[in-house]
Amino acid sequence: YYAGSIEEIKRFGALQNYEKNIERVNAEDIKRVIGKYFQADKQVIAISQPTLTYTQLYSLLAFVVLVSAFIVWWFIRRRQKKHSEHNL
Repeated sequence: YYAGSIEEIKRFGALQNYEKNIERVNAEDIKRVIGKYFQADKQVIAISQPTLTYTQLYSLLAFVVLVSAFIVWWFIRRRQKKHSEHNL
């Protein structure tokens, strides 16, 4: 049992049968609660979209690797040219 079970026993004298309580809920109860808490004039629509998809992330990583490799190659080539000019 969970730690909360001790408090439940102290408060109610026994463990509650939540399944039985859930089975007692009917369509009228749900409609009543919806009418009370879900009001059309207070609706909010939230659209959640990731800022970066996995495809975009992997594409960006591949681009960074390629650019980094090009920069390293360019510096090595530049250094080799300077070195070969210096030896002439």
